[in-house]
Amino acid sequence: MSPYLCPVCGYEHGPHESPAFADLPTDWRCPICACAHDKFHAVDRTPPVASPATTAHSAARYLCLQCGYAYDPALGDPDHGIPPGTAFAELPAEWVCPICGAAKNRFAREI
Repeated sequence: MSPYLCPVCGYEHGPHESPAFADLPTDWRCPICACAHDKFHAVDRTPPVASPATTAHSAARYLCLQCGYAYDPALGDPDHGIPPGTAFAELPAEWVCPICGAAKNRFAREI
């Protein structure tokens, strides 16, 4: 069973928490930021196969300066056609924050 991650604040509902994520009511919200249940994504903890092209910069998370959403390349943005493994620099110029609609230039690399 995988943990589920809040796309806004990064809260993780672990696989051993009770009740299990699948058993939470549909009106359940993130206890940190109140993000809706249906926005959470399952997190695959299988270690990725490292390649020489993988760098720390391409794996860096970027934070929206308007709302705090964290773009994680490991997760991508599948709801908007961005597959897991897509570095922030590889996002299309027209991509915007899925939470508040901020443009890419409103994001900063997480330190």
